[in-house]
Amino acid sequence: MSSSGEATIKCADADSHGTTKLLRESQSPATGAMMMTGDAGVDEVRAYLPDLKDKRVLLLGAGIRQNTEALAQLAGHLTLADHNQDVLDSIKTTCLPQDHISFMCGDVTELEFAGGSFDLVFVDRLLTSLGDDDLTRVLVRILDWLTPGGYLFILETCDLRSGHWCPDMPTVFRSPLQYFQMLQATTSTQAAFTPIRAKSCLSYIQHKGDPSQLCILAERVNKDEQVTETHFPHSVIFQMEWLLGNTWNSTEGETTTREFCLGLGLVPGQRVLDVGSGGGESAFFMARYYGVHVHGVDLSSNMFCLALQRQATLEEKLRKRIHFEMKDILEGDYPAGSFDVIYSRNVLLYIHQKAELLRKFKGWLKPGGTLFITDYCRGTASPSQDVFDFENRRRRGLEVRYTGENNTSGTSTVISLLVIRKKRNNFQTVRKMRVTEGLEDFGESRPLNMVTVDDYSELMRSSGFTEVKVEDFGPQYSRTKEAELRAILPTRLAFLQEYPQEVFDDLVNITRNKRVYEMGLVIHYA
Repeated sequence: MSSSGEATIKCADADSHGTTKLLRESQSPATGAMMMTGDAGVDEVRAYLPDLKDKRVLLLGAGIRQNTEALAQLAGHLTLADHNQDVLDSIKTTCLPQDHISFMCGDVTELEFAGGSFDLVFVDRLLTSLGDDDLTRVLVRILDWLTPGGYLFILETCDLRSGHWCPDMPTVFRSPLQYFQMLQATTSTQAAFTPIRAKSCLSYIQHKGDPSQLCILAERVNKDEQVTETHFPHSVIFQMEWLLGNTWNSTEGETTTREFCLGLGLVPGQRVLDVGSGGGESAFFMARYYGVHVHGVDLSSNMFCLALQRQATLEEKLRKRIHFEMKDILEGDYPAGSFDVIYSRNVLLYIHQKAELLRKFKGWLKPGGTLFITDYCRGTASPSQDVFDFENRRRRGLEVRYTGENNTSGTSTVISLLVIRKKRNNFQTVRKMRVTEGLEDFGESRPLNMVTVDDYSELMRSSGFTEVKVEDFGPQYSRTKEAELRAILPTRLAFLQEYPQEVFDDLVNITRNKRVYEMGLVIHYA
């Protein structure tokens, strides 16, 4: 796998129009790998699909018999399309009920269906046999074939040569990030794709320790409703890691993670749900040093792809204990009692339905399990006028200069940290944080929903838990930000070899701004 994440294998001839021509085989290099996972792999894929009762489904690539049989049982009507007539004839001889199945033989790049023909298109290990130009055209056609609100489900091998590799088969292995980018770039005059969830196949991770088998579910939406990745481009992730530590995107990186994990009572074999898993740093730490199994969930496709890329570099026994998923945690449907620990760092401030999520957390935890959360809370004290003036200038894009002088106006700490733990039927808040009212967005582009510590306590009680306790984390947070500033400032020249000066200035200003919000510091304008 190349370090850039680009496709590593392209074997093809070009036609007179420069279009890549590749052999389209029903049995991809990963077919043997999927067979090895047995019924568990098929059941996993089946559970990840939307409800298909009475729905019209198109399967592109019918060579993997297990998935074909599963879709035949689920769909109201199933159209099987494959370029190999022998494959289709073989399916006709099985005991599958044929009354709701149609068959079509043809190259995927030449298939024709009327617009709005299908509620779901399932692409089964086919895209590695298409060059980028062909894949782009096929995605546009699928978008047209789907009904409004219909789904595209992709099951594909990414990045690595896996399964029973055939060296003579021309194949394009793409990174997960490339598939997300191509989906989000696929639009028509009225419609577009929005990926709504994705994961690596857990059954294959457990069997082979390989996260390269990817499931993506994308929805056909109105073009003006398309949701694209904007908050965590990889360049921003890597820049923040320069500040917070290699592979880390949480405050004080490994230091605070190590401290927090000491109090979780983690033991080998436990299951941990990491909500807002980012690039995987906390999951890797807990799996390596505590021997736990971690399921990481993040809404960012960029974070998800980065976590998969990093997981693939770990030793096999560690890879087998980690599983990542891209989805909205509010859409989580894990069985009751699935996890010993739920772990989340600075995520709930983005979630408006906190009560709903806390109730889900309670149901997902085993009896006696632990819920550990760090989060920003809204304070009740009024900030000094200096802080408001600073914020107004920052929002208007005007220059400000930090001097580090303490505020003497009596403003209390406005940022600290909240940690919540559940022991049997009780919540205990071990850390807290406050943000003074009126300064809730921290310059974020996403809408935030921060509540007071008292409001948090009430939300926990209404979710079925009691005995809420609070410990302020503000002073430690302040020292952490000071340490981050001291660490990054001497690295400026090396940083500028990778990134522009304005990016370095932004990182420094972000860190200083958060100290302003936390301590209520006096600001002198340049």
